[in-house]
Amino acid sequence: MHRKTTLSLPIQGALLATISALLMSILMSIAKKLTPDIPTSLIVFIRSLFGLLFSLPFFIKNPKKVLNSDQYPLHGIRIMLSASAMLCTYYTYRHLPLTLATSLGMTGALFTTVLAVIILKDSVDRIKWLCILVGYLGALCIIQPRSLILEMGIITALLANFFAGCSTIVAKILSKQDSSLTIIIYTNLGLTTIFGCLSYPHWQLLSGRDMLLLASSGALGLSTHYCYLAALKKASPSFLAPFEYTRLLFAFLIGFILFHEIPNFYTILGSMMIVGATYVITWRDSHGRSRSSSNT
Repeated sequence: MHRKTTLSLPIQGALLATISALLMSILMSIAKKLTPDIPTSLIVFIRSLFGLLFSLPFFIKNPKKVLNSDQYPLHGIRIMLSASAMLCTYYTYRHLPLTLATSLGMTGALFTTVLAVIILKDSVDRIKWLCILVGYLGALCIIQPRSLILEMGIITALLANFFAGCSTIVAKILSKQDSSLTIIIYTNLGLTTIFGCLSYPHWQLLSGRDMLLLASSGALGLSTHYCYLAALKKASPSFLAPFEYTRLLFAFLIGFILFHEIPNFYTILGSMMIVGATYVITWRDSHGRSRSSSNT
């Protein structure tokens, strides 16, 4: 009889993080399609509202279980961090080219890893640090930063990564007791309330096209959020951080399919570096666990 093999928890987390990266790339490409004069706060409010609506069926099924939590202060902190990250992210993607904004987002892996080491006491060896840096160099190879100037979009991209990294660490702490759905419900409730107030002076009637795009963003945002929270339950933030680099590959693939953008030599080289770095991290973890299980 053949023994049924199952993927280790970190590998499952890696797959979920990669799916989350794909959905995030699609989500941000939709943001580029919105009418330019719609205020960012209104976009985030409507997207959060749709995300909340799409999550209601799961909430109605067992409301007491979903809302049950002993970590309300941490939920509040995560809501504020997520709100700050979303504002900065949407501003960045609406004011910079998609590939450039995505490439700048790759610094998030370094923020998350450093924060995980400091706060969660994650263990990161030299090989993993090297892989993270190789992935980051791959991102730099793609964007060729010699042409960058320090504009507001670049500053907001870095701030978004810092806030998102902090939010990820808080989510990891929350996930030890609360379910992914509980975290999502509280986050969407908080974001909808905050951005509903911020966007009130800018409320306007949107076109059917923009509303459809924002509804799609809400569904994608909910799916992205759930996949990453599920990944955090299976692996540490420092392990998952390098898989953020796959967003670059998806961004270029979307650009090729939708906008007929042909990748140049530096894009191909940088992509190979990113894929190689993430593969090494995944292989080392899988190989290490296989060896430890075979020795027991």
